[in-house]
Amino acid sequence: PTKQPTLQPTLQPTIQTTLQPTLQPTLQPTLQPTKQPTTLQPTKQPTLQPTKQPTRQPTKQPTNRPTQTGGTLWAWGSSARYRTGLSTTAPINTPTQIGSASDWVEVYGRDEGGFAINQNGELYSWGSGAQYASGLGTLSDTPSPVRIGTSSNWIRVVTNYRTTFAFNAANALYVWGSGQHYVTGLGTTDDIPTPTPFGPPGFYIDISVSNSATFAISIHGDLFGWGMKYALGIGELTEEYVQQPMMINNSVMWLKVKAISGGGFAITNDGKLYSWGVSEYFRSGQGTQDTIPYPTRVGTRSDWADVWAK
Repeated sequence: PTKQPTLQPTLQPTIQTTLQPTLQPTLQPTLQPTKQPTTLQPTKQPTLQPTKQPTRQPTKQPTNRPTQTGGTLWAWGSSARYRTGLSTTAPINTPTQIGSASDWVEVYGRDEGGFAINQNGELYSWGSGAQYASGLGTLSDTPSPVRIGTSSNWIRVVTNYRTTFAFNAANALYVWGSGQHYVTGLGTTDDIPTPTPFGPPGFYIDISVSNSATFAISIHGDLFGWGMKYALGIGELTEEYVQQPMMINNSVMWLKVKAISGGGFAITNDGKLYSWGVSEYFRSGQGTQDTIPYPTRVGTRSDWADVWAK
């Protein structure tokens, strides 16, 4: 009579109410929201709309135009290979107007020439034609601005040395010029005479090219690269070159990228700065001259807005 009743009510209910309810609510709900949505969905998808899209507006619609209708174009310095666009190879000592047009809204200098976009979205080129760098389909040098093709919806040019990428208003990307080290991403080292479509329209939102590699960010925030392997930030590869876009990293949401000879920099959508590649002269910002094999965060700040390097 004493043992039997005491044993039942104490052991049986205690195990039921303590273990059963505690196990269910703790494991089940915590697992779902942490793993599934937080890492993939909220970070990548929603942030894309407000952060990425508007950020490209200032780039596409020039903020430095003197008036709504554009302005005049001026140049000075070395005129070797007609790089000033002033129809002379003699040095220009002071700012001198290029032509008489007054509707220019964007201008981009390259090592041996330049590009400019006018108010109508027409793209003009001048300077060296080596390796088809001018995009005019000729290897000859061009003394003054000449229109590239017949399109009138160009909005942005990204150029370095003799390779150039350009966006149009439909967010389609084009490439021309030197194919050395596979920097055009077209799977060939052939030089490209005129603007040639690159990738699906609207897929890339930012791109940067150097003489050794090219980097691009997709609409999904993924970082891609191609060119010489040591510059790409993808660790050890058996091949010397990556001939077409290869994903470098998609673990964070990338926003901006800048290629330099032998490496690169990139900023995430939450303001963190990363670098990779050759670090001679401490140019990676990592406090070392050792090569950085993968994108590595620079410092601890989270308020970086842009990066520029050459």
